[in-house]
Amino acid sequence: MTRRPRKKTPDFSAKQFGANLKAIRRGQGVSQPEVAKSAGVSTQVISNLERGTSIPSIDTLCKIARGLGVDARELFNAGLPNKRRSASQASKLIELMATFDELLARQALVVLRALRDVRR
Repeated sequence: MTRRPRKKTPDFSAKQFGANLKAIRRGQGVSQPEVAKSAGVSTQVISNLERGTSIPSIDTLCKIARGLGVDARELFNAGLPNKRRSASQASKLIELMATFDELLARQALVVLRALRDVRR
């Protein structure tokens, strides 16, 4: 199965995400290999994300958040003072999708893409 390249969104900064991930990891006093092991991903994945050279899939994002014991939203806004941290609709979707198996996640993706296309 070949992977399609992920598209970047204008609102997402891989560098900022990586800095947030690194700040949370260091704040907990854990190494990259420790995070990788607890998240079930490779150390290289953690390294690439922290350097901002790759973009995580939703699955990887959820695994890392669980491995660090934080809400996935923290990886996007760590260290931002006075930032409102109420659950947005997007974060509620992420939390719900983290409970999906692979088949259900694929089906949900089809539906979400169809909804996006309707808006265009």
